[in-house]
Amino acid sequence: MQAKLSRKILFIFLVFFIAVFAGFLTLEILNLNKIAFGVRIADFKIGGISSDTAKESMEKRFNAWQKQKITFQYKNQEFNAFPEEIGISLDLDETINNAYNFGRGKNILLGLAKQAAAITPLSNPAVPPAYFLDEKNFNDFAQKEFALYENPAKNATLIYDAYKKIWKTAPSAEGLIFDREKLKADLAARASRLDSAPIELVLIEDKPEVTENETDLAEEQAEIILKNAPYFLVYNEKSWTIDKQTILDWLEFTPVPEQNKNNKILGTSLNGQKVKNILTQIAPGINQEPVNAQLTEKGGKALTFTLSQEGIRLDMGKSAEKINHIITEWSDTENDNTLAGAASDKKIELEVAVKAPSVSTESIDTLGLTSLIGKGESNFTGSPKNRTHNIKIGAAKFNGILIAPNEEFSFNTLLGEIGPEQGYLPELVIKNHKTIPEYGGGICQVSTTIFRAAIYAGLKITERYPHAFPVKYYSPQGFDSTIYPPHPDLRFINDTSRYILLQSKIEGTKMTYEIYGTNDGREVKIKGPTILESHPDGSMKTVLYQEVWRDGQLERKDKFSSNYKSPALYPKEEQNPLE
Repeated sequence: MQAKLSRKILFIFLVFFIAVFAGFLTLEILNLNKIAFGVRIADFKIGGISSDTAKESMEKRFNAWQKQKITFQYKNQEFNAFPEEIGISLDLDETINNAYNFGRGKNILLGLAKQAAAITPLSNPAVPPAYFLDEKNFNDFAQKEFALYENPAKNATLIYDAYKKIWKTAPSAEGLIFDREKLKADLAARASRLDSAPIELVLIEDKPEVTENETDLAEEQAEIILKNAPYFLVYNEKSWTIDKQTILDWLEFTPVPEQNKNNKILGTSLNGQKVKNILTQIAPGINQEPVNAQLTEKGGKALTFTLSQEGIRLDMGKSAEKINHIITEWSDTENDNTLAGAASDKKIELEVAVKAPSVSTESIDTLGLTSLIGKGESNFTGSPKNRTHNIKIGAAKFNGILIAPNEEFSFNTLLGEIGPEQGYLPELVIKNHKTIPEYGGGICQVSTTIFRAAIYAGLKITERYPHAFPVKYYSPQGFDSTIYPPHPDLRFINDTSRYILLQSKIEGTKMTYEIYGTNDGREVKIKGPTILESHPDGSMKTVLYQEVWRDGQLERKDKFSSNYKSPALYPKEEQNPLE
């Protein structure tokens, strides 16, 4: 009897085990490569579908929430802001990944049990959207938007009385601010539900971090720093004096943790931005641009005639940190004989960074700059003083330009800003059929000469425009290239297999651009420019052909037409835009 009962219990257990196993196996098959049935993201059901399908479905909902403003309420006031403005961003990929991994842990049985529970009506587990709160963005937003409603606590600080030459303590004061932690929790709740319900702002007391009896050390440090003034910033044989008045302007006081204690005291430091402002004035006396290796041609081969040199640039960040560290460290270790002896002259060596030339003497062969493949020339005789000045500025800007294989050269992109900060002078140009002074007049002398060099090098020209009318500086007519940012532009592609180098040279009023690269066997034939029409009013039409031959076969033929209007249509014989 007992044996029969045992067999019956065993049979029931086996049936139950098989049923559970079959259920788990069925569930595993049903959820294979899918998010488990019953799983939701916020209030949206996504169980039983693939991760890709779920991502497509949730992407619209995530984007909709990001584009919906959240309302903040305080008493009878309210204002709105997009989540992005507050510093909240949703992570769709991580959210989908978390949903897919639901019930897929290391413990398979436990995972299957979670998947089984997910399909019960009482479960329906919700995976919250993954989100990130940028603390800096959040704090900046709160400081800006809450300024009218908050009265933050004030820390005790120090103010220098220049008349009495003493430090005075400005007292601390308690204040009221919105509860930041509650606000973060409310925002997290909204993000987890993809909900944009209004958030009620609550004011709480704001205690100062530093009180009047916690400023003594800062006052001692400040006194020592001023007593040590002046300081000297040095680099090589150059020196710049930082006097007491400058140090007073630099000094700032902020709360810092007190050593070996949990409270904060007033700390002394230098204002980083003000230090960098001084360094910005010093930088021109230190900075040296790198010098590229200069090439010359002999028998079609490229030879080095000027060695490259590394450049020097003042490292603003490291120098500012060093100045702050050394000056404040002196105040902390006034009685440290080792430091006092080493720094008795109060000199601070500025930090510099080495800037390598784009074309070093050692890299010429590696880059493939072995041959002169093209040369363009022009003459600017008779140019006014300002035009000549701008031409030289522009020629220097486009000297030593390396262009990688298959890279497209854009004159306007490399030209950048054109103004007095870049060293340009105003010169008359034609703009909208009016003659007006504009910075950079004469730059087209550079673009024209580069265009001619690129044509002779057999490079593929992708954008070129002629001037509005024949300009005397660009003889022969039909071989010019006007530019004016952003368009018209001069563009061409380095369709060789190696780097090419643009190198400029000015001798008197003659400008030359040389293009060095690798001779790939192409033969370039230039036909023209040919004048097709010429009229008494000065208008004309010209055509120029560039032919590229290889192994006796014509590989490419490009046509450059120029249709020049009469100079009489313009007020004077002045420059076309940036001509």
